[in-house]
Order: sequence, then structure tokens, then C-alpha cells
Amino acid sequence: MRIVVVRSSRAGCEPKCAEWISAEGEIVAASAELLRKVINSLGGRKLPILIHSHGGKSNQAMLMGFLIRSRKLDVAVGRTAFDPCTNAPAGCKQGTWDGPIGEPDSQLAYCYSACTFILAGGVRRFVGPDTQVGVHNFILDPAMVEKWRKTYRGSVPIDTVIERSFAPPITAYFRNYFTALGVSWKLVDLMVSTPQSDIRILTETELLGSRFGH
Repeated sequence: MRIVVVRSSRAGCEPKCAEWISAEGEIVAASAELLRKVINSLGGRKLPILIHSHGGKSNQAMLMGFLIRSRKLDVAVGRTAFDPCTNAPAGCKQGTWDGPIGEPDSQLAYCYSACTFILAGGVRRFVGPDTQVGVHNFILDPAMVEKWRKTYRGSVPIDTVIERSFAPPITAYFRNYFTALGVSWKLVDLMVSTPQSDIRILTETELLGSRFGH
């Protein structure tokens, strides 16, 4: 996941150009620590976060969600349309700013799967009419599943082991997480009722019922 502070490229906005944190891409093992570093670099300023992600590691997403809530930041589903200078060798230069510049863009922005854990962290959460929030059943770490398979050695089908012994506590953990952040635990029911291979795009009614919208 790429996480950077961005300043508006709108002409004439200096010296009060809008700024935000752009968080886009797959949530990986280093994502929570990267977000922490970016937030700490702000010196106490509270910038909104624009999130655009198909998901990734749920444990990292939860850490990010708790971090966002502890710093009292807002989260919106949205992309950043970066100015070409952002990726140019010379970078961008706008007044005293030499970091990435661009403009917020809600078109085709989405927050799927584990991304919803990050969105839940926002003190205020914004999902526009051109954006999507999607969920599906959780995907277990393949290495952990293989470890369980070796442990039970075929005496009990691995799917039965997961359903009876591991799925219930994971489901309860997710419910507790969302409840702690003010999101309805019923969102987890929508997750587990949707196959891993599919994605359930939440309707406006489901978003409001889950308390994702503000």
C-alpha cells in the first residue's frame, strides 16, 4: 500500500492548499507501520484519509483502524489523481511544498474486504455515491490452514475443523472490533454470508444500517 501526504494541485490555492493522506493499494505486513510514520510526520495536524483498496491482511487493517481512531482522523473512500510531476525524477514543487500533489477523485474508488476495517476507524466515515464498499467471508492464512491440516492428519476434514473450531472465535473477534469503533456488528453477518470468491457491494441501506455513512 502506498501511503503519502498529498497537497492539492489546484491553481491559486497557495498558501492554503488542501492536504490529505492518500492510502491506496493492497494492505500488506508493513502497512500499519507506514501509516503510523506518515501520521507522526504531521506534527499533530489532523488530515483526512482517502482510502482506495481491494483489501489484504485483516490484522494490519485492524491496527490501522485503531490507529486512525486513536488520532481522531476522518476516512473517506476515494482515490487521488496524482499530478504527473509526482512520479517525475525532479518531483513536484509548489511554494514550499515539494511532495506529491493531485486532486481527490471518487470515480471508481472502492474499499473492499479488509479495507472495511480501516474505514471503520474513521471518527467520521464518508462513502460517496460514486464509490463502493464491499465485503465477503474472511480468508484464512494458507500457511495456518496447512498447519491445521497436518495437525489433524485427515482424521477430521479441515473444512469441518475451521467451521467448528476457528470460524466462531474469528467471527466474534471481528464483531467486537466493529462494535468498539461504532460500526454495527451485523456487518460481519454480511461478510460471512458472502462466499470468499465473491464480493457483496453494500447498498445505501446496508451502509447506513452498518453506520458506515455520515
